[in-house]
Order: sequence, then C-alpha cells, then structure tokens
Amino acid sequence: MVKGMLSKREETFFLSGFIDETFEFSALLPSQGGQLKLNFQAVLGISSLGLRHLIDLLATLENKSVAFFECPRLFVELFNHMPQVYGGRRHARRIVSCYAPYCCPACSLSVDVLVPLESVRFDCHELIVPSAKCHICRSAMNFIGDPMEYFLFTYG
Repeated sequence: MVKGMLSKREETFFLSGFIDETFEFSALLPSQGGQLKLNFQAVLGISSLGLRHLIDLLATLENKSVAFFECPRLFVELFNHMPQVYGGRRHARRIVSCYAPYCCPACSLSVDVLVPLESVRFDCHELIVPSAKCHICRSAMNFIGDPMEYFLFTYG
C-alpha cells in the first residue's frame, strides 16, 4: 500500500497515495487567510479514520476558502453520500473539478475524464455534461451512467 503523501507546488497541495489516520492534515491548515487548494488526483484511497480527519479539518475551516481539484471517482461517491466530506451542501462550490466515467462507442475505451464543474449545467430538468473525445480514435465519447446521480452533490 502506498502511504499518503503531501506535496505543495505554488499555492496548491497535492495529496497522493492512501490517506489514513497517519496523514499530516495539520500541514494543510492555512497560515494566512488565503484559499486552501487541494488536488486529489493521485489519491488511491482513504480509510474511515483518514476521512474523519479530513472532515474535522474542513470543520475547522468552516468560513475559509477551500477548493477541491481533480477529485477521483471515489471522492465523488463520498461527496454524494456524505456532504460533510466537502464541508456540507452549502459548500458544494468548493469542488472545482472531478473525474467522471466516459466510454467510446467506436473503440470501447473506458476512461475517467476530468470535468470542470463549471461545465456541468441544467437544461430543462436535465443535467448536461461536457462532451469528450476519445484520445485513441478521436470519436465522441459517452458519459457512463446517469449524470443526475453522478453529479448529485452539485445540486442535491
């Protein structure tokens, strides 16, 4: 198992590996009043205690600006079932981008595509997700599943 690690580039913290109770969440506390930017792209998993520590951290940052970038599907599932993971429903805009499942009908490639949440929108009671092109055959890819269920955290 890859131990959870933290690195910082510019103003963004990059979390990676498996996040558990030994992860140094205290290093994420902002020293100034600026925005806390968290990138979850390389996170492989999170234990229940790691999740508890993340929720506790966000509770201490209740009125601070926090942004979540490149959230893998495991975090989307957590966001949909446990809104407190990102600070509660009133903080849904903290999530800037996440990965979503797409497949190519031409070559059968299935891949997670990075979706900026500003590109997900409602249109006549339907949730519209951005289009994606297959990087192998350049065909239009289809979203896998029901966008209303997958992106529940954005409007629920």
